[in-house]
Amino acid sequence: MPLAAGALDRRIRLEREAPGTPTDSGEPTSDWQLVAEVWAQKEALRASETFAAQQELAEADVRFRLRYRTDVFPDHMRVVDDAGREFDILGVHEIGRREGLELLTRARAEELP
Repeated sequence: MPLAAGALDRRIRLEREAPGTPTDSGEPTSDWQLVAEVWAQKEALRASETFAAQQELAEADVRFRLRYRTDVFPDHMRVVDDAGREFDILGVHEIGRREGLELLTRARAEELP
């Protein structure tokens, strides 16, 4: 099942977590570095709202499909969509024989209005 170019209608950023400049007290920090900007297909899988510690939290599971690449890993990487929303990568699955990748991701909003 080849990925049709017309289905890849979202511009996303793939970013990798990297060590940042330590704070004045010496605590480590992290920064996000751009790996690539690519075209992808975005599909919402599930959304839920929960109450935790008197805060309303929202979670959304989203699947992104993109052309095959060898530099995408679930650990310490994220997707940033064209609206600026950040998604943690939970899993990476190959589509066909190096035709594409399917990224299973989760976005979390801190608080809902």
